[in-house]
Amino acid sequence: MLTFALPILSLLATAPQVDKDAIAALPPLSESASTKLDVTSLTATAAWKSLDPSWSQATDFEAQDLRLGKLRVTRLMPRLLSPHGVLPVEGADRVITSRRGKVLRTKIGQPLLVTGQFSLPQERALLRAIGSVRGGVLTSQTAIQVRGLARPVFFASDRGIRPAWRVRVPTLRLQDARDVWVDADSGDILRQEPVARFHTAVTTEVQP
Repeated sequence: MLTFALPILSLLATAPQVDKDAIAALPPLSESASTKLDVTSLTATAAWKSLDPSWSQATDFEAQDLRLGKLRVTRLMPRLLSPHGVLPVEGADRVITSRRGKVLRTKIGQPLLVTGQFSLPQERALLRAIGSVRGGVLTSQTAIQVRGLARPVFFASDRGIRPAWRVRVPTLRLQDARDVWVDADSGDILRQEPVARFHTAVTTEVQP
């Protein structure tokens, strides 16, 4: 519950609020057992398309629910087609808050318009990421031989939706390990964040 609730609450606080009249035009959620089926019906309506015109670009999406008493908070992570298959768009979530099916508010993430292409080889992205993190345990030679450190994603940045390599850089200390997003077109470092987040003295959240 904690792993999902924290990013959801952060999104509710930071994502732009959309027009209340447009939200009022949305049909109620059916509260069906299938969150994805429920949301698919909602996002196919004209009311949703007016709120989020670029949603039609999404090839697929992931949906997660958080129940807070009578409130239901649903997070949608869009997925887009790429040369590497259908990939998640990280940082462009849509959040729908409802009570007993009635949509109360929505948060619409960045428009799903991709800028750039996957032109940077995975090996070069690995080297860029490793070079940006202090205390790493891998050299440039060993990193290339280790599988599973990098995976392709789309990333919402101030330059639009960018193709990226998400690289996990292992370190001697867990608190120093980093996920690094490397722009798959320019090679720029888009973002770094800790793999482990220490919420209290006795609990640790490790990102997947």
